[in-house]
Amino acid sequence: MVRAPTELDAVSAPGFRDHLATLLSYGAESLVVEMHDVTFIDSSGMGALVAARKLAAERGGGLQLHGVGEKVAASLRLAGLTEFLGVREGT
Repeated sequence: MVRAPTELDAVSAPGFRDHLATLLSYGAESLVVEMHDVTFIDSSGMGALVAARKLAAERGGGLQLHGVGEKVAASLRLAGLTEFLGVREGT
């Protein structure tokens, strides 16, 4: 399980995307991202998650988001990404 930064935005997203890509390049097929502490996500953060999900799918795996709070879940729903990213709300 990988813990996402509290704010997944233009500042933190590039490093987080690289971290997820590194995990996948070292053999992880699927990733579970713990989102419980995430209070904000913007398009950069969503892009990092989408990129990781696509990379995992290329390796035959997937990506799931666990513990997504209501505010972040609403942003992901608005972007149409809840099913694509495997969102699991709450704890």
